[in-house]
Amino acid sequence: MTGIDYAQARLQARYGQRPDEAAWHRLASLRGFSAALAYGRESAFRGWLEGCAEAGGAHALESGLRRRWRALVAEVVRWMPEEWQPAVDWCALLPALPALDHLIGGGEVLPWMHAEPELAALCDGNAAAAVPPALTFTRLPGQPRGEAWLAEWRRRLPPMDAGDAALFAALERTLRQHQAAFSVAAPAEAWLLRQRLQARLDGLFRRSLLSPAAAFVFLSLALLDLERLRAALAPRAVLADAAAVS
Repeated sequence: MTGIDYAQARLQARYGQRPDEAAWHRLASLRGFSAALAYGRESAFRGWLEGCAEAGGAHALESGLRRRWRALVAEVVRWMPEEWQPAVDWCALLPALPALDHLIGGGEVLPWMHAEPELAALCDGNAAAAVPPALTFTRLPGQPRGEAWLAEWRRRLPPMDAGDAALFAALERTLRQHQAAFSVAAPAEAWLLRQRLQARLDGLFRRSLLSPAAAFVFLSLALLDLERLRAALAPRAVLADAAAVS
C-alpha cells in the first residue's frame, strides 16, 4: 500500500478513534479538573492529553494541547505523498495565529510564548526582524492573518484534477460559511453552529475517499475536537489553579 491509499487507511483509522457524543457527555458531567483529566487520559481523548500533567495547571494544558496538535499534523505529513506534505505541514501553524496577531501588533510577550516554536522568534521585542522565513506571510500589510495563512496554503497545494479541486472548494466553502455565521451568531447559538459544521465535515470526509482532500477535512475535524476539548478543560484548570493559591 503506497501513496494516497496508505494515507487514506491511516486517516480512516484515526477518524474512527475520535470521541463520540457519549464520551463528550461523560467528560462534561465530571466536576473538577482532576476528574476530567483522569477520564480523558483513559478514553478517546487520550491522544490529545498525552504528557499533560495536572500539576501544570491551565498554562500547561494549553501548551500540551498545542503540542499534540503539532504532533498530529506531523503524523499526517508523514502519511501523505511527498507533493502534499508542504500544504499539510502549514496546518501546524493554525492554533498560533491569534498569538501571532497579538505579538506582531505589539502586544505583551507572555511567559508561555517563549516555549512555543512558532512564537519564540517574535518574543525578543523586534518582531519585524525576527520573523523566520516560514512566517514571512505575517509581514503582509493590512491583510487579515487568516487570509494570509490561506494564501500561503493555496500556494503550497500541488496541481490536482477536477474531482479533487471540487472537494477542496467544498471544504473551503464549508469553513467560510461557518466562519461567516459564527461571526454574527449569539453566544447561545455557538454550539449549534459547531454541530452543523461537524456534520458537514463528516459528510465531506466520506465523500473524500481516496482524495488528498481527506487529510484536510480530517484536520478540520481534529481542530474542532481540539477547540471543544479546550473549552471543556480550560475553565476547570483555571479554577484548580485559583484553588491552589487561595
